[in-house]
Amino acid sequence: MVDCNGEYGGAILPDSLRWLWRDWQGLLRSKEQPKALAATLEKVGRGYEFTDGAYSHPDQGGVYFSDFPSGSVF
Repeated sequence: MVDCNGEYGGAILPDSLRWLWRDWQGLLRSKEQPKALAATLEKVGRGYEFTDGAYSHPDQGGVYFSDFPSGSVF
């Protein structure tokens, strides 16, 4: 049975992060800047309360996200 009060997640978090970031030093040694760091940000909307669940459609090129308090997907 899994303990759903967060103790299990807290217990495995350090090992999970070590696994996820196991190659981080190799990323820093790269001569090319990763695309994520080279991107520029542009504010395209405002007035949302709590946005989450961003999704980029590979064929249509659109970006979708939800605003939980309004129950809307944009």
